[in-house]
Amino acid sequence: MIKDKGYAIIERDKVNATLSHAYMLICRDSRPELYLKNYAKLLLCDDNCGCGKCRSCTLIDKNILPDCYTLIKNSIVVEEVNMVVEDTFLKPIEKDKKVYLISDMAGMNAKAQNKLLKTLEEPPKNVIFLLATTNEYKVLDTIKSRVKLLDIPAFSSEELFNELIGQFSDSQRLNYAIAVSGGYPNKAIDAYSGATELKELALEILTNFKKSSQLPVMAKKINKDNISGIISLFKIIFSQMLNYLEGIGETEQSIIALAREYKKGAILEIEQKLNQAEMELFYNGNPNMIADSVLFSLLEVKYKWQKLLE
Repeated sequence: MIKDKGYAIIERDKVNATLSHAYMLICRDSRPELYLKNYAKLLLCDDNCGCGKCRSCTLIDKNILPDCYTLIKNSIVVEEVNMVVEDTFLKPIEKDKKVYLISDMAGMNAKAQNKLLKTLEEPPKNVIFLLATTNEYKVLDTIKSRVKLLDIPAFSSEELFNELIGQFSDSQRLNYAIAVSGGYPNKAIDAYSGATELKELALEILTNFKKSSQLPVMAKKINKDNISGIISLFKIIFSQMLNYLEGIGETEQSIIALAREYKKGAILEIEQKLNQAEMELFYNGNPNMIADSVLFSLLEVKYKWQKLLE
């Protein structure tokens, strides 16, 4: 387990006896509940260290530790929050505290958030809330002001590779999975099984997309589930093209064939546009519109530079 920044903060607060009554993880990784469970283990471990192996840690993984209440849903309504609030007034059964895991806060409607807010303002004794959201902009400012925010930066490719290589045998496939993960371990794990297929799709699009009339057909190959990975792979592929044009390292034949179609200036400009597309996705831009824009840019920039250098 990689000890992320949020884990380190809670670990420090625990050592210093300065634990907050509520933490909220701002998580761009998939399955943010896994982060929350690691935090809960740190707080409730039988060996007081978040070992992941003791009875309490094992029960947390199974969602059945009595003093760890888990509400992990994409959509959370006020009735479910009412049950959480009522439970906070019950004393712990096994531990000296009760921990509540709630994710995803972005899927909690305003009425439910306001219901939770009252408890966050006046929390019962020995209660700690561990919240997570994939989109902080959908969480009320009043909620955010009552919790300690944990914004988790992406891990480096080297950190992820060293952490995950023990689980996966194909290092090249793992590197591609890490490349499309945005620096987040669960996304890398999810991507590993489809890394080869996603790379082939990215190469297929770049190889066969020759004219604007093909845009609707190519755009259908990109959807909200794969667009982030496709853009990341486009960036890798164009970087490899640039390396080939500059005579750096060895390059596979499929990349060489593509590189011969692009001028160096076009590749540099396309890389900028791909970075911009990633930023738009980060701020919840429309995936379909971003896909259309990326594909249009590929053709526009490619042919613009060809004409400039004729």
